[in-house]
Amino acid sequence: MPAYTAPTARFPSGLRIAALDAGDVVVRVHQKIHGAIFFGPAPGATPQGRFDAPAGQYRLLYVAQRLEGAFVETVLRRPANRIVRRAFVEERMWTPLRLHRQLERDAFRRNRKGDSFFCANQIHHSGR
Repeated sequence: MPAYTAPTARFPSGLRIAALDAGDVVVRVHQKIHGAIFFGPAPGATPQGRFDAPAGQYRLLYVAQRLEGAFVETVLRRPANRIVRRAFVEERMWTPLRLHRQLERDAFRRNRKGDSFFCANQIHHSGR
């Protein structure tokens, strides 16, 4: 049975706690000006992601198990913006990332409604 975090006002169903094994591949959609491995927001930058720490206590890397999930979470994540500028999409690329070790449950959380994930910044990684 999957485990979930405690409900909050923002996430009333909680977040599913997940683990991925070494060798698994995740997909990242990111700005071309950043490498695939980028934990945001950048130091001193204002948090913009829905899971970003309000005071910058940690930084995140958003990934998904499939390209569709990564695309939706990165490009279509703001439902108020019903029209996506072509330039916004063209500024981005996607990169598969192979995990070199298992991601532990407390460092890796899954959105209950999809296949998108976020990773806490203490994860050791390689872009290959």
